[in-house]
Order: sequence, then structure tokens, then C-alpha cells
Amino acid sequence: MGTLSPYRNWFYGLTVVLLAMSFYLVYKNGKTVNKVILWVATVVVIGMLLYTNRFLLTNLLT
Repeated sequence: MGTLSPYRNWFYGLTVVLLAMSFYLVYKNGKTVNKVILWVATVVVIGMLLYTNRFLLTNLLT
């Protein structure tokens, strides 16, 4: 357990809020390149969130 582990859920929430704001701003008046970069970043973030919670997910699926 790290020192920031108690704040993990807050960081998850902040990440989702910032991604939502980014989608709003990019799709409001963004270029195609920005949309691609945003989607790549979103996939990376989702992968990291799933990886950090892999033990929880394996327990739920079995």
C-alpha cells in the first residue's frame, strides 16, 4: 500500500471528470487529430484503470 492509496477513488473520479471535459472541448470545436489523440489517451487510461483493479475484476468474474 502506497501513501496515496486512500485517495485512489478520488483520482479515478478526477480522471473521469477531466476526460469528460476533454471530450466536450474537443468535440465542440476540435480537429480530427485532437479527437484521435483523445481517444488514444482514453484507451490508455481505461487500460490502466482495469490493470490496477485486475484482482477485483478477477474476483467478480469468477
